[in-house]
Amino acid sequence: MMNYSIAIDTREKIPWCLNHELYDIYKKKLDTGDYSIIGYEEVITIDRKKSVDEIATNLTRDYPRFRKELIRMTSFKEAYFICEFSLDDLLKYPNSINTRIRISGKSLFKQIETIQEKYRVKFIFASDRFEAQKIALDIFQNFIDKYGLPNVETNS
Repeated sequence: MMNYSIAIDTREKIPWCLNHELYDIYKKKLDTGDYSIIGYEEVITIDRKKSVDEIATNLTRDYPRFRKELIRMTSFKEAYFICEFSLDDLLKYPNSINTRIRISGKSLFKQIETIQEKYRVKFIFASDRFEAQKIALDIFQNFIDKYGLPNVETNS
């Protein structure tokens, strides 16, 4: 396994617990997304979505801001949204009268399909936070296997 470093955005309040023995972890401001690989910050990005409510808010009330992020993501070779909930959870939305946003899960799914095609981003649904972390690490490893280690050395 090749060694590389993972960047976690400084605004990530409760970051994933990535295995620090295998990867160096750095907190730094990322302009797009929550996670990337040091040296490839403008090439690969992963944005974490904690709940269906968060996605519903992104696709309704906060859409102008979210759209700007989607536009920035089009310049990335690989851009992902990893959701810490299942597709089934999305499709059952809203499953509570306490939900702030009034939109059906099926409508959200249709919007996500359109976004994936239009902005060349990929949404991945995990069953929970632990699986989401594993998927992110798999994505990073596959990226390194495909493109090689970044050149982050500086010449003095």
